[in-house]
Amino acid sequence: MKSDLPADGARAKQIEAYEGDEPYLFVCYSRQDAAQVLADMQRLQQAGVRLWYDEGIIGGNRWREAIARAVTNCAQLLVFLSATAVKSKHVRREIALADELEKPLLAVRLCEAAIPAELRLILQERQWIEKWKMAPEQYQRAVLKALHTSVFGEKMAKSRATFVVDAVDGGDYRTVTAAVAAAEAGATILVRPGLYRESILVNKPVQIVGDGQREDIVIEATGRPVVRFTVEDSRMAGLTLRQAGGGMWFGVDISSGRHLIEDCDISSQSLACVSIRDGANPTLRGNRIHDGKQAGLYIYDGGKGIIEDNDIFGNAFAGAEIKTGANPNLRGNRIYDGAGAGVLVHENGLGALERNEIRGSALAGVEICTGANPTLRGNRIYGGKTTGVLIHNNGTGVIENNFIFSNSGAGVTIVDCSNAAMRRNRITLNGFQAIWIHNGGAGTFLENELRGNDLGAWLVEPDCLANVIRAGNTE
Repeated sequence: MKSDLPADGARAKQIEAYEGDEPYLFVCYSRQDAAQVLADMQRLQQAGVRLWYDEGIIGGNRWREAIARAVTNCAQLLVFLSATAVKSKHVRREIALADELEKPLLAVRLCEAAIPAELRLILQERQWIEKWKMAPEQYQRAVLKALHTSVFGEKMAKSRATFVVDAVDGGDYRTVTAAVAAAEAGATILVRPGLYRESILVNKPVQIVGDGQREDIVIEATGRPVVRFTVEDSRMAGLTLRQAGGGMWFGVDISSGRHLIEDCDISSQSLACVSIRDGANPTLRGNRIHDGKQAGLYIYDGGKGIIEDNDIFGNAFAGAEIKTGANPNLRGNRIYDGAGAGVLVHENGLGALERNEIRGSALAGVEICTGANPTLRGNRIYGGKTTGVLIHNNGTGVIENNFIFSNSGAGVTIVDCSNAAMRRNRITLNGFQAIWIHNGGAGTFLENELRGNDLGAWLVEPDCLANVIRAGNTE
């Protein structure tokens, strides 16, 4: 659209308005918002959207007739709302006409502008997108998802399609690999119950989602990873991913992108269940990650990621291993009953461990060494067969507001020229001391509660006393 003045020939023709008989999107806006809106229209057109706006129409009766005809014939109206747009009589008239004709209407708010009552009555039950609150990529995905399928060209319509995979019969494809090959970017692939023996390369931004109970939808690979991601954005949910051995392979291998993996059951009889590396930054949420031949999670070479609300258990090495510049955020996970450390951070690994439950580890609940420097905050670390937190071989870290209890050895052990900053932790009911520092260990210990351990609050060897700062601790 435009402001209170109709568009005229003074505006450069940056975007060609659609002319044809196929369904299209009518774009309504104020000319004062043109720079922002034209950029959005350009992105929509590049995504395959057929759109119409008042490109180069001269004012007067011809302009009004063209606008009315375009609204009448459109498949959907997209209105950009701003402080200027909501005052424009032309914007209001076009919205009113679309409402009268019962056209699908999508509103995008460019800023926090008050909406007049007459528009609120029309728009209150319509879909809103608050652009001013959203990151650019999030906003663009939201708009494309909200648009009517008919306004897209053939290729984009295909990208919004849903394909069904059925191992027996009745689906579009028999394998997930075939469905991925056929899909355009943005498609959804539904996987029905069955056993799929294949290794999947996800090289397109698609969604692969289980259509049934997770335990009944099994993708199993031997001699290959179950899933390998090489694209920047995808989603996988509701599947059992089982690496069945045969060589040196990860169950799920993520080497790039910001993928979402949720509600999956992941195991590996070769290497780790999940590998994250080379700057990849996925989100893993609500998964079972277990029975890895090595670690549950292996995050290395600059890998990142948000790892939250997962059950990570029964792995032969650490529940999570973080090394070589990796910097993930592990929060709200349950990490338990592993044959190694609950979490191992070493070889200059970083990371934030927040609000995790780490229990029953055969080795330390958390082990930090060889130049690693993570932050532990708000975790419960208990029931380990040795020490709760072990910092050794030049490890360091910030450890605050954790509850470290009922471990067989010391609550925290600092040794071999390592150094920690510990604040406001509760360390109790451990089999040795709350804190044991020896062989060059050092640290700053402030306002920790250290009562109730079998051998007392402290064991600081004489060679370490000069390097230990203590204040405000309860002993």
